[in-house]
Amino acid sequence: MTMPEAYSTPLTKRADIASYLINRRGRYYRDYGHLLFVCNVKVYSPDLDFDTLLDLYGKSGYGEGKVTDASWVEEARQRHAETDQDDLYQWAIEDAGRLAMDSDCYTHLYDGTPVDVEYAFVGRSGGWIALTKFEGVKLIDPEYLRDLFEGDEEDGDRPTLSDEALQRLYALVRMLEHDLTPEKSRGRGQASSRLHFL
Repeated sequence: MTMPEAYSTPLTKRADIASYLINRRGRYYRDYGHLLFVCNVKVYSPDLDFDTLLDLYGKSGYGEGKVTDASWVEEARQRHAETDQDDLYQWAIEDAGRLAMDSDCYTHLYDGTPVDVEYAFVGRSGGWIALTKFEGVKLIDPEYLRDLFEGDEEDGDRPTLSDEALQRLYALVRMLEHDLTPEKSRGRGQASSRLHFL
């Protein structure tokens, strides 16, 4: 299996990787502090129209044979009409976030290497997923992380995180940045919301 270009890790020098990881705005949350590794997974304007969801169902392979059965389609259309659209939207949001929170998808790198991580839904509406812990290290406070990644040259302190661990964190962040976006959440939400009535 070929790794997607977006998952590539072109930086090889420790200083460059540390700079890439440190130099981001991040977001501040009262319960966590300043988190650098946060991804917006809000589902903006999903198209939950019956015909759109039916099309996605047919393309997924799960609806094979069903989407051409007129009586099944009519029953599904009726179930969709009876489903509260606000509930359907909420299910889309919840399902879009489950990929990171409830699966092992982001507890492994693309090559299958396991990583010990913790994630949290953050934000007033829970529309952000934050990487809060990596291999036992809390990922809060940019200055703390700078010392962790780069060390303190003035004091002669060596970086706490090993080169290998920093490379794994870099690879994970590249995956998260590519995969956990509003656009992809919208698609995941639409694709999974159809399962509630199809």
